[in-house]
Amino acid sequence: MPPNQLAFDAWLLECGIEAALFFAAMQVLCGLALTGVSARDRCFALLVGFLACLLLPLLSGAALSAAALERALPATGLAVLKALPAVWLTGFLLLLAQHTLRIVRMERQTRRLKRSLAPWEPDFYLRLAAENGLARPPLLLVDPSATSASIQGIWRPIIRVGPDFVALPITQQQQIVLHELQHFKRRDLLATVVARLVVAVYWPIPSAWRLASQLALDSERACDDAVLAAGYRPRDYAETLISAFERQPLSEPNGIYSLAVAPSRGQRATLSMNWGAWRADSTLHKRLISIISPRSRRAPSMLCRATSASVVLLTALACSGANPIARALPPTEPVTVRVAVQTTSDDAEENVSTGEVMVASRDLDFFYDKQQEMHPLVGVRFCGLNIPRGARLLSARIVFVGDELPAGMPRLSIMCQQDPNARTFLKRPFDISDRFSGGEPSVQWRPGADWCEISRTADSITPELRELVQDLIDHPEWNAGSCIVFGVASEKSSPQTYRESASFDHELGPEVAPVLEITYQDF
Repeated sequence: MPPNQLAFDAWLLECGIEAALFFAAMQVLCGLALTGVSARDRCFALLVGFLACLLLPLLSGAALSAAALERALPATGLAVLKALPAVWLTGFLLLLAQHTLRIVRMERQTRRLKRSLAPWEPDFYLRLAAENGLARPPLLLVDPSATSASIQGIWRPIIRVGPDFVALPITQQQQIVLHELQHFKRRDLLATVVARLVVAVYWPIPSAWRLASQLALDSERACDDAVLAAGYRPRDYAETLISAFERQPLSEPNGIYSLAVAPSRGQRATLSMNWGAWRADSTLHKRLISIISPRSRRAPSMLCRATSASVVLLTALACSGANPIARALPPTEPVTVRVAVQTTSDDAEENVSTGEVMVASRDLDFFYDKQQEMHPLVGVRFCGLNIPRGARLLSARIVFVGDELPAGMPRLSIMCQQDPNARTFLKRPFDISDRFSGGEPSVQWRPGADWCEISRTADSITPELRELVQDLIDHPEWNAGSCIVFGVASEKSSPQTYRESASFDHELGPEVAPVLEITYQDF
């Protein structure tokens, strides 16, 4: 197996473990912290969690070393690890195809309905929708094959009711239609698409299925709460649900994107959890208890939404940094890489007063440039480090070569541009300073007097820069071909205080250019 493929397989497994931890935390959150909040707020928290799950692989895990995996795993473990992506991909494609076919079938059924089969006068329906904040409601049509009221259709949603709908009292008809209008207003169909996509991606994790079912149930409860908020008495609405349950037997749902008012007694006791379905009696029972209970909280809270969303996102970030496989693997032997400045434009000076950027200079002046009589900001760029993302740095320093004898004791500050795709320096105003905000972390450097001409000494080596570089190595976009840019600034300028270092264009050649030395351990 190619090393990159082995590392990818391990990363995929690590993403799954981190997702399982996140789903477990979401279940605890819904089961404990969110029990007393409104159904709308629970739906919001669950939807934020599902969206975070889709982004989890982008934030997940440190880069894994194929060598460390081969040392730590036996042959059987490597074979299982190799088979996991194929198993996952098979399940993902099957579920994705099934969901897609259901959507296509639902859209075809929606287009075939006759627009003339409306149970109400258009003005009456539009007035009811307008009273509930919908200026352009979906079509309300009678479907002779429908056994229950539902909203369906992703691109052009409609509300379809069965032929027995008109036999219900007008108040019950209004309650049923209002419930479906709330599904449309809340965009529950799109939320269902997101939930089913998450289930398809994380299909091996049982809690993903359970949370998708919980989202479907809370969507129904949220619409029930909206009906009650419109002024209907809880007891009357509960009787409407029971009447719909008794008079409109429902066969197996047409698709996961059809949200039915109530299932029938004839429905199977437990439909497949794969489609977020429910036990007929238990779901109806939970909805009725929620409707008639005076303790149920129905009004949404912006504070609750903000708090729950923050907790969910922080939990996702914590789980994405768990790195269980990387932490379990024994570290490799420390590796030291040394990379010098490679091109003329990879070391430069900027006049902090005018913003002029100078490249191709024979030296780099720290604190004060005697020739230009200016206070410079020095930039150096190193490429081709070949350090894997997430590697643990043990040391990071820049080694300069002195160009002239020193003067004074300068106070320097070293910064690191947090961009793994940092470009080379250009001759345009403030091209170096624009890379730094001024509020980023920095390392203070006070080079001593042991700064000799054309030599590397202890004082021409920077202090430890490990913490600055580690943040960049952990960046999601970091790869083995990324570059690191440092800026060296000073507090104030004085002609009597300076240090000079050889640059890439020194007359002695690139051999005296600055060198970045990094020692790291891979996992």
